[in-house]
Amino acid sequence: MNGKIKKRYIITEFGIGETYNEIVEEDYFENELRNVELGNIILMSLPRNGETYYVNPKFIANVEVHDVGD
Repeated sequence: MNGKIKKRYIITEFGIGETYNEIVEEDYFENELRNVELGNIILMSLPRNGETYYVNPKFIANVEVHDVGD
């Protein structure tokens, strides 16, 4: 293990349903969320299928976090 904790993040957005279901490094996800909360960025930039998926936290209805086995 490389020391970086990865978790599965499942994001449900208002009016759309589940829009994001990926395994991401916990530090990366938390950093994106923190930057939005501090007003440094407007959208979270999350990796999905080799591309970048942008999430507006104002439209997030629910976030599920699941541990990932090694």
